[in-house]
Amino acid sequence: MSSIPPDEKFLYTLTVGTFKELVASTIKSELADLNKRIEALLQESEQPNPTETPPTDSPAARVKKSFNPITHLKVIMPDGTVEHHHNAADTLVTVISKIGLQRVADLNLTGSGICPLVSTENHVDYQQTPIDGFYVLTGTTTKQKAKQLRQIARNLQLKISVEVVRKYKT
Repeated sequence: MSSIPPDEKFLYTLTVGTFKELVASTIKSELADLNKRIEALLQESEQPNPTETPPTDSPAARVKKSFNPITHLKVIMPDGTVEHHHNAADTLVTVISKIGLQRVADLNLTGSGICPLVSTENHVDYQQTPIDGFYVLTGTTTKQKAKQLRQIARNLQLKISVEVVRKYKT
């Protein structure tokens, strides 16, 4: 700046200062515009988009309609104890074990086609849980497990309460 003649220093200082102010003002304005666009996009993304909704006869809509919430079983035994495990299969196996594996096997109940609910044989085509020399069929829905437990209670004249409970994330 020392090479600038004194009479042009004022003009130079004014020009540099004005330029800095102009750049700062432009940046502030562009940032404000960008912020407004981001806020608008965020609001847009929070609202449902009717163009993304599948038609009601589409496969995606059918899957959505048939969605079942994640559930498990809560069983109150005749002595008042409650069996309420993390998943329905564990509850089913525990309750059947408490009732008596052989006792339930003697009922000859089936599930998932022809596979016995409780058997001494492992049927490789079915999901079973081994317990004390028996295999309990666990590859069914929670609703089916509840129905099977109610049928066992009815056949053996046991007073148990079986409830399908919706799982919630904790």
